[in-house]
Amino acid sequence: MRTSLTPVNVSFFLLLAMVAGLTASKAILSVGMIALLATGVWNWRLSGTSFFLNPYKTTVAGLLIGLFFIAVLCGFYTENTSGWLRDVKTKLSIVLIPLALLLLSPLRGRQKYILSLVFIFIQTLWAIITLGKFWKNHAEEMEKVRQNSNIDIFGSISHIYFGLLLAFACILGLYLLFRKNTYLNKPLLYLLLFATLINLISLHILSSRTAQVSFYLSLWVWIVVEIWIHRRWKESLAVFLILMLLPVLAYYTIPSFRMRIEVSVWDYNMYQNQAGIYKDNSISSRLLAWGEAWAIFKENPLFGIGIEDVGPEIERRLIQKGMYQTVPEHLKIPHNLYLKYLSGVGIVGFFYLLLVIFFPLKNAFRQKNTLLVAFIALTATAFFFENFPERQIGIVFFCLGYLLIPDFE
Repeated sequence: MRTSLTPVNVSFFLLLAMVAGLTASKAILSVGMIALLATGVWNWRLSGTSFFLNPYKTTVAGLLIGLFFIAVLCGFYTENTSGWLRDVKTKLSIVLIPLALLLLSPLRGRQKYILSLVFIFIQTLWAIITLGKFWKNHAEEMEKVRQNSNIDIFGSISHIYFGLLLAFACILGLYLLFRKNTYLNKPLLYLLLFATLINLISLHILSSRTAQVSFYLSLWVWIVVEIWIHRRWKESLAVFLILMLLPVLAYYTIPSFRMRIEVSVWDYNMYQNQAGIYKDNSISSRLLAWGEAWAIFKENPLFGIGIEDVGPEIERRLIQKGMYQTVPEHLKIPHNLYLKYLSGVGIVGFFYLLLVIFFPLKNAFRQKNTLLVAFIALTATAFFFENFPERQIGIVFFCLGYLLIPDFE
């Protein structure tokens, strides 16, 4: 049967491509966003879809777009013009995607599940390929973990960003299995179960601390909310108790997971005692950057110093204190979205960021949408350790989740 070329079908194809592009290709994301907006305009011209058709989605989209205008306003007082221009260019994504999804008709039920499964299976495929590379160079990769470094991920994606995608794939897989929706027949359920198990194992082996902490917090939040909202006490409590044992089981059965925890404890203790090469360690250097970002905020509490001026200012302060002659690249940003907004745009921008992140919770509880609650918990936790909505992959993931998941229930 021939599929008609309609905005709904084209947008679904584009969303599938963008979900794949999150892991596989930044070029797909760039082209996909523009094409998705063009499809939205096409849909609007054909069907007359109004911006105000869904007041909730309109508000969320408007809040997301507001982050772009905050970046633009920083241009009035930034000293880092080149960094500011780069930031504004990157954050155009946070305008294109919400506008596109406002102009498009909502996805149909089956389409939402296909999109979810494609996202999960792509992470599974990437994890399997990465695990193959890991086992091929096992001694070398384990030495990286021992040296407080990261295991290489297949392709060009950062291990932190892949870790976040993998963590959400685990949550999404567990959610679909828990709900047993009629769109999932037996073969698909078994395939989903296999993929989710692979993703869970990979999440622990590949040892991204940000992903692991975000996963467990969002997992426990999701189960607690399931118990509270749906009153599924026996099932939810049983799942909760089993999943509580996961990190313990992983610690005693997965060497890279255990080693990452031990190295992290050593790293933190080095920072506390300011001993040895602590300032060159992963956690210690982040805590140093956090401290400098907090100091910048206290000196500029109302409007900050400009989002893209935070990195150069941290660099200047660390050199002035004699801690570095040349500051490493990873230290030139605070690796904490909340601190970056506090120091970059002050208390006003910080509270706006909190509004963007947590505004969907009200609708999530009204709709009993526990998946959206889990997504918010996942991203809100991840923002403590990385500035995800400051890069294209993070922006696309953030926007798609916030605007598509509310339609899931």
